Amino acid sequence: MDFPSPVNLVVALQCEAKPLINALRLNGAVLGPYRIYQRDNIRLIVSGIGATQAAAAAAFLFASSALQSALWLNVGVAGHKTFERGRLVVADKVSDAASQRCWYPHLPVALDAPMAEVVSVARVQTQYHEHALYDMEASGFFASATRYADAAFVHSLKIVSDNGVDGVNQVSESLVLDLVATAMPGIVTIMESLAQAHARMSDWYQPPEQLEAFLQRWHFSVSQQYQLKRLLQGVQALGLHDALSAQPMDGYSKGTQVLSYLQTLVDSQAQVSLD
Repeated sequence: MDFPSPVNLVVALQCEAKPLINALRLNGAVLGPYRIYQRDNIRLIVSGIGATQAAAAAAFLFASSALQSALWLNVGVAGHKTFERGRLVVADKVSDAASQRCWYPHLPVALDAPMAEVVSVARVQTQYHEHALYDMEASGFFASATRYADAAFVHSLKIVSDNGVDGVNQVSESLVLDLVATAMPGIVTIMESLAQAHARMSDWYQPPEQLEAFLQRWHFSVSQQYQLKRLLQGVQALGLHDALSAQPMDGYSKGTQVLSYLQTLVDSQAQVSLD
């Protein structure tokens, strides 16, 4: 199977990753503190358990890749009160139980899969709300990956491993392996649909013509370079090219000052358009 657009996968556990590695025919290599599996334009990183680990792994994968524009997917198991074990679900909302921060991914194409909220918690959950899945990584993944990609191309796919009948104490590595392996046809179908959509929209992600000049004039970290690119795209879309030579920028010595100015510029013009 070949994907028309780069795909970055962030997976918490080796037992969740193994069926993906086998089905996608990925080859492993140690890179820094992580083991990364890849083939062609597909890359998978095993993050470890927890939101902080997922965020750090996504950032590492972005920084270590020459394929900066990509589809980002978090794949793993989760608990739900009523969904049957093995069901593949796409997150339509991701929230962090501790911080109450939320993300609302939107789909660029219709998918033949149920959707539900994913709530990320710090400890294994044994009590479930009726309509939410519970995991430990999705919020960290979204906090990091949405800095590097549009929300249309950052998604979380969860396979139900436990519920009100089959409790979390019954979940084992072998069960997770079987659940993810069984869900692979659905996972691959979703990956193909989203990668095709990403490829069709790739022109939207081409570097703005002013990007190189900004990078030469000011220093930006890797994540700041992505913010700069998105802001310059916004300036371009709003027809604000003349503002890029505005006097305030002449006195800026730091990339953070430039980003703040551009963000204010885009936000103010967007508000004028709404009014």
